[in-house]
Amino acid sequence: MVDYNENVYGRRGLDGRSHIPALPFWVALIRIAQFILALITLILAGYASGVFGAGYFPGYGMTFFTFAWTVLFLLYIFVTPLWFPQVYLYWAHLGFEIATVIFWLVTFALLAQEAAVWNAFSTADAELNTALSEAGSNAIVFPHWDQAIKATKAAAGIGALTWLLFIVTLVVFSFLLHKHRVANGSTGFGISRPAAAPTDVEAKPATTTEKIPTTTAEPPLELNDVNGAQHQVSSPAFA
Repeated sequence: MVDYNENVYGRRGLDGRSHIPALPFWVALIRIAQFILALITLILAGYASGVFGAGYFPGYGMTFFTFAWTVLFLLYIFVTPLWFPQVYLYWAHLGFEIATVIFWLVTFALLAQEAAVWNAFSTADAELNTALSEAGSNAIVFPHWDQAIKATKAAAGIGALTWLLFIVTLVVFSFLLHKHRVANGSTGFGISRPAAAPTDVEAKPATTTEKIPTTTAEPPLELNDVNGAQHQVSSPAFA
């Protein structure tokens, strides 16, 4: 049975990977879907650019750039944690993830804009050809334009879906990164702390000593009476 919460990075052991946030298996499946959708978007945009040309339409060129960036990003977050963990930086991962979201937002927006323009042009061209046919003139035919317009529309839609998936992984990674840093301290590195010494030692009651006043015996006093006789008077003893 597949454990969808299994840490994919943990399959190669955790030695030297204490600074890497966990990658659940279900997140890895989303990463695979992101790559497949990005590849489909590239193929559709490539076909449309072959018909219309990519020199004057930035959406197609942006698609090529975003796909190349996506491949490099996915290689970084999969290859470095598994084979070169010392090169992996989770702050770099977070920055690359944010940049990828922005790139896909720009990509599908440009493709959608170009698809709308080509769709309007196709409608006007169809009306023109209808008028020319009714007038007995030859219609203007642009081969493969309809297929290229449909490919541009499909690329825009799939690009939007890819953008949404990258938003999901950005939110998930941000949560996993916060959880990792809370568990391992502000540095994000797992550090084994020594166990604290036991403190359940019975406290011994403090002993107090009472000072007992001591008296020293004083020698008796000798008094002379008027007749010259001596009498000894001793000091009173304390009880």
